Amino acid sequence: MNCPACQADLVDTMLGEARIAACEACGAALIANNQLVPLMQALAGAAMYEIDDDLPIEAAPKPDFAPLCPGCGRAMEAFGYLGSPLATLYRCSEHTVVFGDEVNLGTAALMYGRSNRRILERKSKDDAMRESWARSTRARAAGSAAASATMTGMLFGGIPGALVAGAVQNAVTKKGH
Repeated sequence: MNCPACQADLVDTMLGEARIAACEACGAALIANNQLVPLMQALAGAAMYEIDDDLPIEAAPKPDFAPLCPGCGRAMEAFGYLGSPLATLYRCSEHTVVFGDEVNLGTAALMYGRSNRRILERKSKDDAMRESWARSTRARAAGSAAASATMTGMLFGGIPGALVAGAVQNAVTKKGH
């Protein structure tokens, strides 16, 4: 199979969990639709935690031509990754493949990393809030159970009831003397 951009041979390879057909000549890749997210995960990797939110992401240059699908030979449809004009990728709906050059795939990975880091940070905060709420709920439940056990003991002569009864007896005894 040939690269839609430069017509060099595509090489099947794995990048992280993504299976891609990579062009060693121009750095472009042809991937199945369902491999786009694993590819973005592999490209963004741990760098997504180092991305500066204050730096703007520059638009990658849009190729001058619509690449042709290696499966059917028709022009592939351009789309902005995450609906943005910053990274232009191409797809063939008939063959469910996505194509991108290395600059646009890199920009898409940067966008993926930034957006997913924010999602992970929010999830982490939500998880921390849920854990805090669960801890306080468990503490309230434990306190309520302890109070309930103490009251039950007082009412039914358990150890706390015996301690209270002994204290009352001592107070009465001292008063009587």
